[in-house]
Parts: sequence; C-alpha cells; structure tokens
Amino acid sequence: MATTSRRLASLSEAAEILAVRPKTESPLGLVEALNPWRMRVMAAPRKYPDELRERATRMAVELRADPATKQGAIAQVSEQFGMHPETLRNWVRQAEIDGGVRPGITSAEAQRIAQLEQENRELRRANHILKTASAFFAAELDRPTSR
Repeated sequence: MATTSRRLASLSEAAEILAVRPKTESPLGLVEALNPWRMRVMAAPRKYPDELRERATRMAVELRADPATKQGAIAQVSEQFGMHPETLRNWVRQAEIDGGVRPGITSAEAQRIAQLEQENRELRRANHILKTASAFFAAELDRPTSR
C-alpha cells in the first residue's frame, strides 16, 4: 500500500513539475494527463428511439431538399435533437440508400446478408462436428476387436 501512495505522490509531483492539469482530481486523471499516448476509450453508442430517428431523418431530408436551407441542415437538426451530426448524417445516408436515391446496400439487404452469414457459420460448425464424428467412428471400425 505504501508503494501505491508513493506512486500517486510522485504523479502529483510530476504533474506540478510539468504544469499539467488533469481532467479530474482522481489518480487516473493524472495518468491520462501525463501520458498523451494512452489510448482513449470511445463511449458506447447511444440507442435512440426509432420514432426520434425517423423524425430527425425526415426533417434533415426535407431541409436538404430546399436549396435555401441545404447548407448546414444536418448540423441544425442534430443540434435541435441533441445528437452528434455524424449520427444523423449516417441515418440520412442510409435513408437515401433505402429510398434508391443513393447506391449501396439497403437495410433489408444488409439484414438478409447478416442472416445468411449466421446460417453459414452454423452450417460450417455442424459440418465440422459431423466430419469429426465420422472420423472417430471410422477409426473405431478399423480398430481390431478383442474377443
């Protein structure tokens, strides 16, 4: 325990010497402040309700259709709904793909592909199990029996 408190004291001293301000007063904040190469952890994506997603997407598409409000439409709507602009931009892009306005894989196609990939994994696993069982039983038949 003594080494831990000494290390924390040395981190505090290093922060003072380097004039680095931690984001928080916790020891972890000092470590983050002193180590700029430390990988930052991304926040987990927030799940927005489907109704909010549809409404925000519809508003952004309508604003982008009007040449007067096209510039900054996504930023305006995303700020209004309290979400990151890239989130809304991705939703609008996918809505355009689903609507046939933009080329790409539609949501229904992506869902079907995921379903087929899952089925493929299950069939490969079953095939592997059957091959292993077949080899095991073939070895049993080749083994001489003692009577």
